[in-house]
Amino acid sequence: MQRSKHECVRLKPVRALQAIRSVVADADGRRVQFLDTGFWRFRCSLGRAGITYNKREGDGCTPVGRFEILEWRIRRDARVLKRPLGKCLVIRPLDGWCDDLGAGVYNRPIQLPSRLNHEEMWRLDNKYDVVAILNYNIKPRQRGHGSAIFFHICSTNFETTAGCVAILSASMNRLIPLLAPRASIDVFSARRKLPNRPAPRWRRA
Repeated sequence: MQRSKHECVRLKPVRALQAIRSVVADADGRRVQFLDTGFWRFRCSLGRAGITYNKREGDGCTPVGRFEILEWRIRRDARVLKRPLGKCLVIRPLDGWCDDLGAGVYNRPIQLPSRLNHEEMWRLDNKYDVVAILNYNIKPRQRGHGSAIFFHICSTNFETTAGCVAILSASMNRLIPLLAPRASIDVFSARRKLPNRPAPRWRRA
């Protein structure tokens, strides 16, 4: 049997994910948010306090802007089976990330145990099974302007984050093979008009 010409079609690697907001509300009244690739659309979670142009440490907001994925960190026992292109490091039990405003390693990876305020990268809730380190307040860096802004996994409840961007593990498995190395996530900074309705069901994940 002759193969269909459509079987040979390959999508171009995705270089930018666009965060968009739908007019559709969830059962609890929250606006539904998505990461849009231009073809696929994945539901996502953002900061518990919304978005901001003036991010501060601990404010619970996701910063507005376009942030490149600098590198990935993955646990060996992760439920996400796909491996991203680009720099990828293994998460170990003693890995941490400093959010101590008075530390010289603020918004930098550290080794545990540590007396500095920090976030543990080895989490029991599996939200950091796969983590993309976003270039927010890293190059360059300003103390107090927010730390540990990652792209990671959330549960099926789509609970809000402390400022990160998060999607389901199943969505992450589907998305990773689509991404170009050093792709970026655009959080509401694009000037184009945002869609008012979610993508059709066959395009949602």
